[in-house]
Amino acid sequence: MVKICTLCAKIDSEVIMNRKRWIILLCLIYVMQSSWTSMAVTDRDILSDPVANVYKANILGQTITDNLSFSDVPVGHWAKDPITRLGALSIVKGYNENNAMRYRPNGNVSKQEALAFLLRVVGLEAAANQAAENIEVGEGEGLLSIWSKGYLQVAANNGLITQLELADGLIIDQTALDPAFNFIRSQNVSREQVAKWLVQAINIINPGSIEPIYVNNKIFTLSDWQSIDIAFVPYVEAVMQAGIMVGDANRFRPKGSLTRAEMAQVIANIDDILYETLDKTVKGGIVGSISDAGVIGSINNESKRTILIRNDEGLVDQVDLIVTSNELNKISRLDVPVLGPNGVRGLSSLREGQSIVYIVDNTTLEMEYVVIKGDIATTQVKGVLQPLADIDNGNVTIKNASGVPITYKLSVGLYNLEERQIKIGEYYRSIDNAPVSYTITLTVQNNLVTKIDQEGATPLSSEVSGIVKEVNTQFNFITIEKWDGGEVTKYFNRDQVRVEKQNYYDVEDEIGYIDEIFPDYRFDERDTGIEAIEVGDIVHLLMSSNGQYIEAISAKTNYNVKFGEIVSLVSYGAGGVNIRVNYGNGSIGTLNVDGFVPVLRSTRNIGVGNLQVGQMIKILMNQGVLAPGTIVETVKQIDVDPYGNIYARIYKGDLGYMNMATGTLSLLNTYHLTKTGWSGYNPMTDLELSGAGVEIFHNGNQISLSYADRFLRTDTMKAYVVTEKHYDRERIKKIVFEDGRDDVLASTNVSYSNGYDAIRLISTIGDIGINPGTIVLKNNHIVSTGSILSPDYAQVVLAGQGRAVIVNVIPEPNNEAISVFRGRISNIETNREVKVESHAILKDMTWIYSPIQREFTLSYDTIIKDASGIIPLSDFIDYSELSKVDEVYTIIAEGTKATHLIKNPYATEGVVGEIYSINGDNTIRIKDALVYDSTTKLWTELSLTNNYATLELLTESVIIKNNKVIDMKDLELGDRVRAMVTVDLSEQLKLTGNRQATGYILFVE
Repeated sequence: MVKICTLCAKIDSEVIMNRKRWIILLCLIYVMQSSWTSMAVTDRDILSDPVANVYKANILGQTITDNLSFSDVPVGHWAKDPITRLGALSIVKGYNENNAMRYRPNGNVSKQEALAFLLRVVGLEAAANQAAENIEVGEGEGLLSIWSKGYLQVAANNGLITQLELADGLIIDQTALDPAFNFIRSQNVSREQVAKWLVQAINIINPGSIEPIYVNNKIFTLSDWQSIDIAFVPYVEAVMQAGIMVGDANRFRPKGSLTRAEMAQVIANIDDILYETLDKTVKGGIVGSISDAGVIGSINNESKRTILIRNDEGLVDQVDLIVTSNELNKISRLDVPVLGPNGVRGLSSLREGQSIVYIVDNTTLEMEYVVIKGDIATTQVKGVLQPLADIDNGNVTIKNASGVPITYKLSVGLYNLEERQIKIGEYYRSIDNAPVSYTITLTVQNNLVTKIDQEGATPLSSEVSGIVKEVNTQFNFITIEKWDGGEVTKYFNRDQVRVEKQNYYDVEDEIGYIDEIFPDYRFDERDTGIEAIEVGDIVHLLMSSNGQYIEAISAKTNYNVKFGEIVSLVSYGAGGVNIRVNYGNGSIGTLNVDGFVPVLRSTRNIGVGNLQVGQMIKILMNQGVLAPGTIVETVKQIDVDPYGNIYARIYKGDLGYMNMATGTLSLLNTYHLTKTGWSGYNPMTDLELSGAGVEIFHNGNQISLSYADRFLRTDTMKAYVVTEKHYDRERIKKIVFEDGRDDVLASTNVSYSNGYDAIRLISTIGDIGINPGTIVLKNNHIVSTGSILSPDYAQVVLAGQGRAVIVNVIPEPNNEAISVFRGRISNIETNREVKVESHAILKDMTWIYSPIQREFTLSYDTIIKDASGIIPLSDFIDYSELSKVDEVYTIIAEGTKATHLIKNPYATEGVVGEIYSINGDNTIRIKDALVYDSTTKLWTELSLTNNYATLELLTESVIIKNNKVIDMKDLELGDRVRAMVTVDLSEQLKLTGNRQATGYILFVE
């Protein structure tokens, strides 16, 4: 059964008021690539196997990661791993130079540095810092020098140096010492001295793990062994036999110095002794599953990425990347430094199928460091199965074609010692009935067996996945379209089949977004019955032993929201209706609406029979893509807008006189609303008041016309009137009274709407209030506040107290030749079209999310890229192991044509500046750097002094200049660029001094 991610679907009113915090949290966590759980193609059993170990990430993980981004230790440096690994363990540390972290790998190690390194290995850093507090300090002596003296004191306390050497080391004026006779702490340490101190240091807390060796063998392999001081010989022998220090070209150079890079390698070579001393374990494994989930609360919000690792023992380890925000918008992050091909990142850089090595603390159960070794190496090995004599230890032995027995470790999901079973193919057999002496094929991933297949065997049970095409509860069968395009029919027993069904939400639903649009709809619960399965559902069927009957079903829906006008309707009586809907974007859809589908108008279920041509409706549907170009849409709920009338004009003026006999209302000093604001002054305008259902509001409350006539005739009171078309004339539909001056805002996109009391615009900070009195126009219709959806392009008129009196949704001007979208792919018509089930469009620096589906055309000049490079158009498909369905891409579009599809992270931060350097390492430097604050929507200087930043450009970066996508070579000095990045560069600079960020989307302005 497939594990399916679920996100919180129910948000109470208190949580809605805190959505700003949640959006900020989503912006941070979306680099984790959206809210999904995927079945790991590398390890199908990892989701069902028990988790053996749950490891914690570190609250300082992000800070440690930033501190390990040494600018002078590039990815290709020979000591990159040992330096990063020991940095993650706080054994080696760097320097902050000119707001950039540097390690100084080629610098020589001094005596005081060597002692500091080794004492950190044995956990005495805190003791050294405490000792420094009680040491005499010279005038103006820096903190680094004071700490060094603390390490000297602890070294003396533990016998690494003598009291006389300590006295020398504590002398403030070190220049007065004679290097031939005195211990000078800043003097380069010799290699033979390091050998002795290393052995002594480890024996402080791990006695006997390595000891001086007085029977010499190894040193005689050295050409310069006679240069070793007699006092150091047994220690050099010990480190050479342990492989910790091995010399160079048959020379040890005992009196020579070590660089800081070499010192890191020496400590890393301690290996098992090091980790035993630190009480840590080094493990290897394969990333088998990555899933994201989020929880929004009244005070704190949390987003979590769960990573499951199949370790080398065949067991499952788990670590969670957690990002939380509180009511003050303070973000905290539990993370782990990860060294990969792009440098030091966090857990979000891991991908399914990668082989990794990771270090865990046995006491705190924290994961402290991960290094990516590469993509998984999968091989298939054929041989004859031998008796399962060592199955209790998880081992299986085969004989290859040459008759040589080879033993492999089994993944824990392949055997069950309690039941005495082993998994062959897709089913379990008794160990006693295992196919011993038969030819089998082992699927081996990094020396771990993940699958066993018997040649010529017929599977006794299986799992079938696909999209439901038919559910027949009368004859108890389901027909599904499999991912390979094949169609199968399977039967079930209603009383025995187990059914689980969960909603499927895109991450950009913002955790419950669809629940806010349709607050009355009851979404499916997890445990349910066969009646909840419907056409379009994505299902995984667990079959019985004969492969014909379904034992269990795991399903998920694909909810989608559309808005439009009913243009035609055919009624089938109690069976429902068929409607054609104009979606307002040039497309028209035909929908069958079953008779039992709830149809709500002002929260009251009016039934399908009350649907009418001309009504403006919102539709909640479950959408299933059965094949390229074949979509099944099941309507779940319809909300009828309580207005829906075609409007004529909006007027503003002073209340004049009313003539109830003639049914007219006069407005004095009137204007009407245009795209540029109020215009067309008229001293008096007479309007027809005879229409039924005229609504009148004041401060969001409905009132009578007589009340307005008696109490609202003041010098500052303004009447806003919207009229509807009625044959060849117009008549009043709604009147709203507001006190004071109004403010017509510049037209822009709606970034958020909850449909009843708040909207946000990308050009403003904070919420704008809406209420039942707000005049809302959309698609030339008078509609309710519930029809405002992001990313509607709207003209908003504000009255007092930040309240919208008018929201006029108008067609969005498209003066730019290129638009930038992000979308989760739902369907690909190979070489022709790609559909995204929901999308976000980039407006200035803001991604505006919409749950509405969007389509883009493809052509042979469409360029598709990910981190590995160009993806052939023929491989951009929605089936087989190459399927791109559910993946999120950045889409560069000219109108509806996708010119580029790029799989890159969700970048929400920004930096802008002028290029003054274009470098050969795929970086550019910009001066006069400004950083975007997504909270205040303002640009601020990165630094008041030395104001520059470095932008790294990767394969998956995209550069847009003069309405064209260009290469880095087309950039020029003096170009002003605006880059979308994934880090807050100002905050990063404050914490780590690092001015570099990866630019994923660059605009040359």
